[in-house]
Amino acid sequence: RILELMLQAGRLRGADYEFGRKMHTAAREAGFELISLDTYQLQFLQGKGKSFWSWTFTECAESLRAVGSLTAAEMDELVKGMKRADDDPGTLVGHPRIHQLVARKPA
Repeated sequence: RILELMLQAGRLRGADYEFGRKMHTAAREAGFELISLDTYQLQFLQGKGKSFWSWTFTECAESLRAVGSLTAAEMDELVKGMKRADDDPGTLVGHPRIHQLVARKPA
């Protein structure tokens, strides 16, 4: 449910959070020659980085509630669950995948 809501939040702001998987195709279609494509994903068991999702969701949840995507009760339940995961030293929290593409325009 959280992923669905976060993707919806991006769409409401005109962002495509899934573009990284399409980036190489868009570059080729624009006439670029691909040199390299890398993907990495940060993971946290502790520290500030572990609370990335709960912080991000808390920041955008009110906007999602305002457009009817979730109720206040559902928002509270989801935030509590995310904070439990943040506080659990055995729960690994992964950030979004980060895609990096290096390309050049043929001469």
